[in-house]
Amino acid sequence: MDRKEVGMFLLDLRKFESIVKKFPYAYPSSPSAPEIRQAVISKHNSVVYQVDESTVRVLTILDNLKDNE
Repeated sequence: MDRKEVGMFLLDLRKFESIVKKFPYAYPSSPSAPEIRQAVISKHNSVVYQVDESTVRVLTILDNLKDNE
């Protein structure tokens, strides 16, 4: 990963953080586990997270271009 890619990734994460701080339930929940939500933050990455009362816990960051089974 070069500096430009890292910079764009960090910018995408900051945008996600800004949105999820104000609207923690903005992104869709999983049909099989409604407490788990997934935010597509770019064509390359998604953030899987959980909301516990007033805490947002990031569970993982997925590479959308790879098989994430």
